[in-house]
Amino acid sequence: MVSLPVDFSAITGTITGADHHANYTALNAGLTSLRNANFAADAAIDPTKLSNPFAPFAERIPIVLGHHGSGGGIDYVVPSTASHYAALPNAPALLYRTRIRCPANGVRYLVCAEIYTGRRNSTIPRVQLYKNGTLIAGATFDLTSDNDTLVLERGAFRTNPVEVFVDGDYLEVWLGNNGTAAQLAHSWLTLEWKERLSR
Repeated sequence: MVSLPVDFSAITGTITGADHHANYTALNAGLTSLRNANFAADAAIDPTKLSNPFAPFAERIPIVLGHHGSGGGIDYVVPSTASHYAALPNAPALLYRTRIRCPANGVRYLVCAEIYTGRRNSTIPRVQLYKNGTLIAGATFDLTSDNDTLVLERGAFRTNPVEVFVDGDYLEVWLGNNGTAAQLAHSWLTLEWKERLSR
């Protein structure tokens, strides 16, 4: 609450313009300095009134994990032989699909896609991202180096999204090679999202 400097009920004489001005000045100062502590937990402020009405989060997707050639178990160390690599299809094939769920009239922004390449053979694996069956512009990653990271973003991180999704859209990850018999191990895709807070 704003504490007003002039208590009109305590004035026995004439209430002056200066008295009004003092109270309005205090009220204006209080309203322009509202902070989180001034709002009740059940205030239900519309998120469109917030300066940054988005919730950021990240999603990590394993592209290929290393494996033992004979044991069939997961091998989290650097693969030492070709049998520890996963052989990829000649053309990119569907690896992963996720449906976007968000509130009615909600929006989810893909702000960054980052691929870490662990180990590969001498050929070039390829990863592609699709929205609703259409290749996202710039979302073809040719993995040309070991222990390397490739990033797709549009200028300023978190402010200029790679792609915009609404409820019911879906994102697909395709994995294969760029025309040669590629092999790959220990590689991850990280998707950075931000979602508009719901009303």
